[in-house]
Parts: sequence; structure tokens; C-alpha cells
Amino acid sequence: MIHLTTNRIRALCILADGKQHFAEDLAHALNMKLSNFNADVLKALESASFCCYDTTPIETHKRGRPRRPIVLKKDELPFIAQNIHSQIMLNLARSNCAFEEYESAKGNLSPLRDEKLTEDRLNYTDKAEEIMDVLDIPLFRDEVAKIYKKEGISGQELRDLIYLEIGVTSTIKLRKPSTS
Repeated sequence: MIHLTTNRIRALCILADGKQHFAEDLAHALNMKLSNFNADVLKALESASFCCYDTTPIETHKRGRPRRPIVLKKDELPFIAQNIHSQIMLNLARSNCAFEEYESAKGNLSPLRDEKLTEDRLNYTDKAEEIMDVLDIPLFRDEVAKIYKKEGISGQELRDLIYLEIGVTSTIKLRKPSTS
């Protein structure tokens, strides 16, 4: 399983449109230097077999090696979907654990521990929500929906299924600290 950072998720979303993209263009879209993009994003996505260089180079007017477009590997979509789902579940489970610890020790926590649990809960939920943004892209939504053996459901319905699986009926429970 590859760790899906914000930039890796954004790169997958850009590649999901099925068009040809070049490393320089992706790096620019992610506001990264090309060297950092290649090292932090492209290398990880390639090693996980999520994307590859297209075998058809594009003709250029410059000397040297022609630019090669980067494409999403369509045959790896089930694996990509499983990875996305696993990352979401991991972050929601961590958030849920922090929430349960917070709730079980309510009133008996030191201010520092209280703040740490609240921060952890929000950070993990935000990370899960950030990853769930890819569910708005039909290509990924349909693949993740296959995990639940569902077809033709919306991104919000899929989010609800994921939250239900983790045992939380709404994001409000994970996002807002209770006041008592």
C-alpha cells in the first residue's frame, strides 16, 4: 500500500481525465519544482504501478530526448481503488479511536491530552475527507463502489457507506468536540 499524500492524490485526480500529461505540467499544476515532483510524487506512483510513461513519445522541436506523457494505468484501477479505500478506512479508524478515547475519559483528561486527542481526531478526519474527494471523480468512484458491490451510486452515498462501515453515522460526530 502506498501512502497517499495530498500531492499524490491531486496527481491521480489530474491523470484520471484520460488525457496525456507531462511531468512538467503536473509539477506546475501541483505548484512543485520538477525535481521534487519526480522524487516525491511520480516515483512513488510509478513504483506502485498507478501510472507510467506512455510508450508513444511526443515529437518536439528541441534536440535530445522527446517528452513522454504520463498516463494512469487503467488495468490497475482495482488496486488503486483498494488503496484509496484502505487509506480512507485507516484514517477514519484512527479518528474514531481518538474520539472514543476522548469520550471515555471526558472530564478526566489533562488540557494537553484533551487538545492532542481533539487535534488527532480532526487531522485524521480531514485526511480521510481529503482522500474521499477522489470519489467525486467517476472513474475512482465506480471502482471504490465495486468494493461494496454497488453500482451507479453518488460520491456522497459512497461516503455514507464508508462512514457506516467504520461505525459512524455522520462526520459531525468525528469533527466536532462535544461540549459538556
